[in-house]
Amino acid sequence: MVCTQGTERCDALSSVLVSAFPGAMEATAMESGRAAVVVGDTPVLVGPIVRSLADTHDVWVVGAGVMTSERLAAACPPGRSWPDRGPVPARLEVLLHCADTYAEGPLQDTAVDTWRDLFQANLFDFAELTSILLPALRATRGHVIVINSSGIADRPEGRAAYAGSKAALAALTEVLRTEEEQHGVRVTVIDPGQDATVGVLAADLAEAIAGAVRSLALPR
Repeated sequence: MVCTQGTERCDALSSVLVSAFPGAMEATAMESGRAAVVVGDTPVLVGPIVRSLADTHDVWVVGAGVMTSERLAAACPPGRSWPDRGPVPARLEVLLHCADTYAEGPLQDTAVDTWRDLFQANLFDFAELTSILLPALRATRGHVIVINSSGIADRPEGRAAYAGSKAALAALTEVLRTEEEQHGVRVTVIDPGQDATVGVLAADLAEAIAGAVRSLALPR
């Protein structure tokens, strides 16, 4: 597993429900004063991450793809479902993206709609949600953590649309890191070093990712 944070590298998965964040930027406070939002589509990974953060943060979950926030929160206690309507928080310490939408098939057989769906889920929603929450992250000099098997771009055969969306996500993450450095927002990519976000994720790898997330999210 590899974490990329700032200029350092150290060894260590849909559409986001942006309706949860309406245009009004009214502020609200989370209960403990330290809040984390986890966006994902599988309890296998979101569950360990929620548990790893729960003793230091109020953890809210946002469902992605076919996974609703309510179902995800029910499967990942003590995480709470992010409300479908409500004000954007004034302060947010951690925003974690582990949502992933996958499709495979040769380029000739990949429909244009598949390309659109994957880029919407794996790239555009990440950009929109992060943009909405950046003021809250800047207020705490918070942390954006992205789980992304960016190395899959080196093995794109048979899954060009997926590999392209993940490569684009990697590029966007680098841009975000550079732009937010002046605001004190940290940006870290956790790359499991294999196609960990595709298909069935091994429980031990999910726990290892959660451990890395916990270390990164500790107060500085």
